[in-house]
Parts: sequence; C-alpha cells; structure tokens
Amino acid sequence: EESDMPAIPETPVLLLQAQNDGLISWDVQNQLESHLSHSENHWIEAPHLLFQSNPKQSAKYIVEFLANLD
Repeated sequence: EESDMPAIPETPVLLLQAQNDGLISWDVQNQLESHLSHSENHWIEAPHLLFQSNPKQSAKYIVEFLANLD
C-alpha cells in the first residue's frame, strides 16, 4: 500500500523499472512513481530481472545517478 511507504523527500531516489515486468504490476510501478515524485525514473526494456537481462543500460543509469549526487 502506498500509505505504508515512508515519506523521504530529501533522499535521492533512482527508480529503474522493467518495461516488461511480469511480477510487479503497472499499478504498483505507477504508485512508486507517484509517491516518489522527486525520484529520477527510467524504464528499461527488460523483464523483472532487469539487471541480469540489460546490465549495460542499468549500469549506465546507476553511474549517471551517482555522478549527479551532491
């Protein structure tokens, strides 16, 4: 439930979401995006295990995110 998620407005958040995720529903993914509206969000063409199926794209977003932290 979205009400169970803590408010973390000052915490940098990177959301990497799998475009073809068969385990996490679109509703849940959209709730995350909505609740963490300050997050940096990227959709990756991959199934649920996106780090294993698309490691280069995943790593690219992680490295860019970390490089931009203050």
